[in-house]
Amino acid sequence: MLLVQRSIAPFLGHWTLPGGYLDDNETPWDAARRETLEESGLEIREIDLLGVLFNRDDPRRDGVVVCYMAEPLGGNLQCDSETQRLGFFSLDHLPENLGFFNNRRFLNLLADRLRRP
Repeated sequence: MLLVQRSIAPFLGHWTLPGGYLDDNETPWDAARRETLEESGLEIREIDLLGVLFNRDDPRRDGVVVCYMAEPLGGNLQCDSETQRLGFFSLDHLPENLGFFNNRRFLNLLADRLRRP
């Protein structure tokens, strides 16, 4: 699981899934692909929609959060101005300081999906 350690508020120093807000005329998948490239340097391919949740713990505003399962296609792993570190983690060994409540919920959804026969 790719996580980014934030270098900006909110949740400065916490680990999160790559993500951000939609630009005008952008689909949720296009935003996910763009934000992952910006925050990690990786180009990704969509595998499946993981889930859609409502977010209430971002002090900037409430919102709907869309999360996709994806795999890397290429690019160069690198931080940008919003990330101070990047890391790949197994679902069994996630960092303690996850930012945004929905990140933990999405990771739990993924773990549940992977456990299904």
